[in-house]
Amino acid sequence: MLVEKGFYYSNLDGLPSAAIKETMRQFMHRKTDDRIQFLQKEINSVFDGYSYQGQTDSLNQGAEDLVHTFVISEFTDPTSFPLEWQHYLSQAFFQLSNKLSILETVLIEKLALHINRKDLGHMVSCNYYPSTNDSKALLRLGAHPDVSLFTVFPFGIDDQLEYEENRIWKPLPASDKMVIITGYFSEVLSNGRVSALNHRVRQSQPNSSERFSFAFFSIPAPNRKFSTEQGAVSTEKYFEKYLALF
Repeated sequence: MLVEKGFYYSNLDGLPSAAIKETMRQFMHRKTDDRIQFLQKEINSVFDGYSYQGQTDSLNQGAEDLVHTFVISEFTDPTSFPLEWQHYLSQAFFQLSNKLSILETVLIEKLALHINRKDLGHMVSCNYYPSTNDSKALLRLGAHPDVSLFTVFPFGIDDQLEYEENRIWKPLPASDKMVIITGYFSEVLSNGRVSALNHRVRQSQPNSSERFSFAFFSIPAPNRKFSTEQGAVSTEKYFEKYLALF
């Protein structure tokens, strides 16, 4: 299914999301001036940090996207993050990361991707979509492939995700199971044999209540090199290649 469609509904029950949701809610309760101290450019570690709705220089969302995002990863010194995220990293993050690594190792083998799971790490996109009654907005998050090898939704997904197939947008059914989609790194490593899933978040009409989503990305660790049919690519060059898509 990952090769043919770019997504896979596992038989693994989705995990409780209360802890990470409360952490994101606590961060969003901070004053704006406090939140912007943790922008990506302030943390300066790949994609980690805060992006706000309407921001024009975020690395992971567009100015038109109706979302606030906080990205955390295992590659950044935890003390760079606000206290609520430091607490989450010290508690639930690494336990869940270890579980997902086992799942991803199985997927790497099944898809015959030539990569060692030890050369990857986890980054989490923690997304908060405020409630809105903007009937003119069709999307809450624009179309994009992810930077990951795989993106795992360990808490399940709601009914607002859509994916592109043959230039037609289709809904991804809501699920309380763990859901996996393919990222752009899978496409690069496989020379297109495994395509990255282009996806977006639609706007519920006539209005949308607040929404949270949490996606765990398996991404290349810093200072690594990977073999592809088009030659070796470093982690840093891969990120440049990904960002050039936009």
